[in-house]
Amino acid sequence: MKISHIIIAIFVTLIWGFNFVVIQVGLGSFPPFLFGALRYSCAAFPAILLLDRGGIQWRWVIYLGLSMGIVMNTLLYIGMNVGMPPGLSSMVLQIQAGFTLMLSGLVLRDVPTIWQKTGVMVAFFGICLLGANMFQSASMLGLVLVVASGLAWAVANIILKLCGKIDMLRLVIWSCIIPPVPLLLGSLVFEEGQGQALMNISFTGAATIIYTGLVSTIVGFVLWARLFRIYSPNL
Repeated sequence: MKISHIIIAIFVTLIWGFNFVVIQVGLGSFPPFLFGALRYSCAAFPAILLLDRGGIQWRWVIYLGLSMGIVMNTLLYIGMNVGMPPGLSSMVLQIQAGFTLMLSGLVLRDVPTIWQKTGVMVAFFGICLLGANMFQSASMLGLVLVVASGLAWAVANIILKLCGKIDMLRLVIWSCIIPPVPLLLGSLVFEEGQGQALMNISFTGAATIIYTGLVSTIVGFVLWARLFRIYSPNL
């Protein structure tokens, strides 16, 4: 793996690491479903008006929008909203690496090396050690939801590899049109206070939407997706 690509991967982890703090702040201003809908609306518009789909098949747009935008982030947001601290959530969500290795072997026939398996096991026990004290104060429901979010992230990773050598910027931006409507419907059914949240939106609340929508989703995920186009998901 090129040094420049390793630096990009580390840069993405910095973006996403800070994203957990931003999400926690955003959940103080918006209920989870509404927050997700605002995030992906910000990521999709007006970008799709400036950048056409470029011939990308709708199935990849829908698959990525469902796995990443609806399932992964909704489970994460709800998990954090019911008691998972942002620091612990950021560590637990990395179980996606183990899920990605398993799915890569099953779906792509890309069998992980012994060193990759060992690395994931070491990382997993490291997460357990780091989070030992925090697990006691965490919500069990929240923990299960964040683990499930990690599985959805792994599915999104495999989708990125299956879709082949396409324009990842277009794919990510267009996939962001999938989540807003289902998430808004979920908000109408399961949440309250949406109107008040939107009427009383603060600078901080708006900033959380912009960061999660433009920086974390567009910048972070596009860079991540481009690395997946080049390298094995296991790596």
